[in-house]
Amino acid sequence: MRHINEHSPATQNATPAPAVSAAALDHSPVAALKALIKITQALVDFSDREGQALAKNDMLDFAIMQDEKTVLTQRYVQMSNEFRMRLEEFRGSDAALLDRLEALQKELAEKSKSNNQVIDRIQTRARQKTSDTLLSAQEMGQSHNLTFIQDVEREERRQNATSAQDEGATDNA
Repeated sequence: MRHINEHSPATQNATPAPAVSAAALDHSPVAALKALIKITQALVDFSDREGQALAKNDMLDFAIMQDEKTVLTQRYVQMSNEFRMRLEEFRGSDAALLDRLEALQKELAEKSKSNNQVIDRIQTRARQKTSDTLLSAQEMGQSHNLTFIQDVEREERRQNATSAQDEGATDNA
C-alpha cells in the first residue's frame, strides 16, 4: 500500500479554490488521480512554453499566456484542495498513478522555480535600467539649462511690458 504524505506538492501551498457547485474530481479514486495527472501535465507543458517565451525574451507572448495560466492554475488548485480533503480515499490507490502524480508535481515545482528565477532576473534588470535612465536624466538636467517655451514666452511678455513702461515714462518726461 502506497503512503500519501499530507505534505506532498499536491497538498502544499494550495490556496482555497472558489466554491463550486460540482466536485472537481471524479468519485472514483483512479479516475480522480488520472484527472490530477492530466491537469498537472498540462501545467508542466505550459511551464515549458512559458520558459521558452522567457528564454526568447518574448514578453508579448509571455503576457498573453498569463490568462491561460490563471485558468489552469485555478483548476489545479481546486482539484488539489479536493484531493487533500479526500486524502484517505487515495491511500490504497494504484501506486503507479500516485508515483506518476508525484513525479509530475516535482517536475512542475522545478520548472516553476526556474521560470520564477528568470522572471526575477528580468525584473531586476528592468529596475536597474529604469534607475540608470532616471539617474542619467537627473544628471543631464543638472548639467544643462533647460528652457521651456512657456518660460521664453513669459520672459518676452515681461520684457515687452517693461519696454512699454519705459517708453511711457520717457514720453511723459
